[in-house]
This record gives sequence, C-alpha cells and structure tokens, in this order.
Amino acid sequence: LCKGYTFPGNRRNNFFFVTAGRSRQEMAGFIGGVTLSWSSGRVRDPCYHDRIRPRTCRGPHVEMRLLSRKKFDVGLKTGDGLHVALIGMSNCGKSYRSGQLELEFGFQRVSVDEEIEAAIEPELRALGFAGIEGMAEWMGYPYMETFAERERRYLELENDLTGKECEMLRIGGSESNFVLDTTGSVCYLSPHVHTSLKDKFLVIHLEASLSVVDQLVDNYFKMPKPVVWGDSYQAKPDEDLDHALRRCYPGLLEARLGKYRDLADVTVPASVSASLDITCSEFLDVVREQLI
Repeated sequence: LCKGYTFPGNRRNNFFFVTAGRSRQEMAGFIGGVTLSWSSGRVRDPCYHDRIRPRTCRGPHVEMRLLSRKKFDVGLKTGDGLHVALIGMSNCGKSYRSGQLELEFGFQRVSVDEEIEAAIEPELRALGFAGIEGMAEWMGYPYMETFAERERRYLELENDLTGKECEMLRIGGSESNFVLDTTGSVCYLSPHVHTSLKDKFLVIHLEASLSVVDQLVDNYFKMPKPVVWGDSYQAKPDEDLDHALRRCYPGLLEARLGKYRDLADVTVPASVSASLDITCSEFLDVVREQLI
C-alpha cells in the first residue's frame, strides 16, 4: 500500500514497505521505528512528538508529528522556542508579518535578503546602490548580460545564509521565539537546506494565487526586489522586454507554487498576509487554526 516513503529528519534515509499480502495484525506495531495505526489510518514516528506534517500516499494516510496548537500557544505566551519561517513570492507580506512578529510579539527576526545585502555591501556601495531596491538594481532583469552570474551568486549566498540560520537552531543558538524572513527563491535552495527548514521551523506559505498575479506584476515594477527567474523568462523574437517580463511572470509564479507547497506546514492566503487591515494577531489565528 505504501512503498518507499522517505521520512524527514533523523529517519530521512529509512524506507518502509507495506504489502497487501499481510494482515493488519502483522503490520501493526513498529516498522523501522514507525507505528502504523490502521484504526486511525496514520503512520506515526516516535521521533516527532510536537507537530504534524501531512503526507499522502496510496493506502493509509501518512502524517508526521510537527507542531501542536498547544505548543504554538505556549510559545506565543512565554516567548520561548517557537521558530517560524515565512515563505512565498515577493510582495506577499513576508517582511511585513515578520516585522510585526518582531515588534509586537518579541520574536528575534532574520531577513535573508538583508543578510545577502550585507554580504555584498562593498560591491553595492561601489556601484552606488543601497537597500533592497539597490540589490534589485544590482541583480537586474533576466535579459541583462550580468543577470545570470549575479543570479547564481545570489542563490549561492542565499543557500549558505539560510542553511546557517538552520544550523544555529540545531545547535541551540536561539531559545527565544524566532522568525526567518526567507526570500522568494527559497524554493530553489538545496535539498539539504530544505530538509533543515522543515525540521527546524514551522514553515508558513504566504500563498499568492494566480488570481492576484496582475497585482504582483505591478508590484514587481513599482517596488523592485531581486528575483531569481530560473528558466521562467523566455522572450519571443522582437518582443518588448518589459512586455516579456509581464507575460512570463505568471509562469514564474506557477512554477514556484508547487515547490512552496511541498515545503510548507501551513498556508495563509496572500490576501490575508499582505492585508494592512488584518492584524498580526488575526494573521496568527489563521495559522493556529491549521494546527492540531
């Protein structure tokens, strides 16, 4: 019924196999350290006792224990041990909500974009650039000659810096509540970093639906941010370059959505996360309702 499922964390390399030829009684109990419950239709790993990450396969429903609603509430109340990572497209509210968590709830905050900016600050300064807008100018657009190399460097720095934050949590670098404001290109990082993110953080996807893509495109031009395009930019012969960007942007969003969803524990619509009319407490309520 379930074949070759790979567990995250300490059991990432352990595979288990369930065959239809065995009885439920034979298959009950521990299989490679994993409890199979036919009555609940769940597979439980005793290494995970705080939260649940849904997984699906043919046969029993598979769930990993991730974060309970109770522990989420306690973390908010005590300011201790709640580690959150915000992922999603640019201009969906990651920096806005992470800033609120820092100011209103006392979270320690790290912005990966700000860390990248600090790493290349001498180069930006030499070019007369500063801030996120300056970094967007430095990165440029995918039709520019310098773009491919700078995109590569940006991703390399992002991978290293995001991995560093995960490693610091692994060795106990932060006991207090912590929010990681990732970049929109977090979905392109290495499998190792993705594993660390899922193991160390409650990953919240601020999801931009295809229905709001026009607004995102407008924001991309009004409030430039560095964007990793990958293979999503494909201009047609003699096509206006800005028109090509607008035409290809929905493809970029669509290419990323599945990757974000694979990383995420919970999802909050961008209409909520980016809304100035919705308080941070209300935003957290939307997250909380998706926990168990």
